[in-house]
Parts: sequence; C-alpha cells; structure tokens
Amino acid sequence: LSVAVLYFDNLSRDTSDAFLADGLTEELIARLGQVERLQVKSRAAVQRMRGRPLDDPAVIGRSLGVAHFVSGSVRRSGARLRVTAELTRASTGVQVWSQTYDRASDDLMGVESDIAQAIATGVGGRLAPAEQRTLAARPTTNPEAYEHFVRGNVLLARRTALDMRRAITEFETADSGMRSTLSS
Repeated sequence: LSVAVLYFDNLSRDTSDAFLADGLTEELIARLGQVERLQVKSRAAVQRMRGRPLDDPAVIGRSLGVAHFVSGSVRRSGARLRVTAELTRASTGVQVWSQTYDRASDDLMGVESDIAQAIATGVGGRLAPAEQRTLAARPTTNPEAYEHFVRGNVLLARRTALDMRRAITEFETADSGMRSTLSS
C-alpha cells in the first residue's frame, strides 16, 4: 500500500503563505508515515516532482514507485483557509477520493488530521482505532504556536544559514506560545 504526497500548490495571493502548502504536505507525509501498513514516500523523494506537470499519473507512479499519490492546493484568504486534496490511483489516473475543506485559518491541525485519515482510508481501507488516534493526534492546542512550528520546519528544510536562523526564531516563538498555553 504505497502512497506519495506531492507538494500542495499555494494559491494564496500572499506568497509568504507558501509555508502553509509546504507545511501541510510535510505534515501529511509524517502523519501517514506513522501508519505501519502504509509505505509513504519521504519528503526528499517527492521534492524532485515539485513543479512538474501532473498530466500523466502513470509516469508519476512509476517515477516514485507508488500505487497512489495525493495532490492538492492551499489558499488562505483573511481568516479563512481552503484546502483541496485529491487521492489518485497512479496506474489509471482515476480519482479515488477528493475533498475541499473550508475552515478558519487557525484550524490547520484539524484539516491535516481530516485529510490524513481520508487518505489512509482511501489507500488502506478501514482504519484500526489505534491508527485513527494516531492520525487525529494534535501536537498542541495553540494554533498560532503550531503555525510558527510549521513555518520553522519549512525554513529548516531549506538548509541555508539564513533560513536556519529564521527557523530557530520560529521554533522559539512556537515554544513560548505552547508554554503560555500550558500555563493558562
């Protein structure tokens, strides 16, 4: 049961929101990787597909060695977040599942959880209770801290000195946000 989560497209007017699309992609890879019966391609494996057209699903499937792949887009407008995700069977190009999520922009963790559960079910069938709990887990109750954490992860992945320093700042901000939530 192999799947690749391709990098989601950022459709927001603000290009600084690109971290949302990257962060969502990377979080889905991490969450799905926790389901033992799924073989999920790593972030490094799917990075080479970034920016390439998705016009031939069979080529994508062969290139990544997967039976299914996920693609999608993220758009933030003011306080709203719209995420569209699609699970495709690589060999045929047939859409297995598709969903659009319209949420408050501070519900990124909820969207990630919902998409991860839908993908895991679409690829592997019914989820065991432990798998459901794993995919539904939230790292924090503070959405602002989580956004800083996601932004930090995206910056860290770029591996430049400047982005590393910026990532540390984002992680420190996330940490202080989580600490303030714990003390409340």
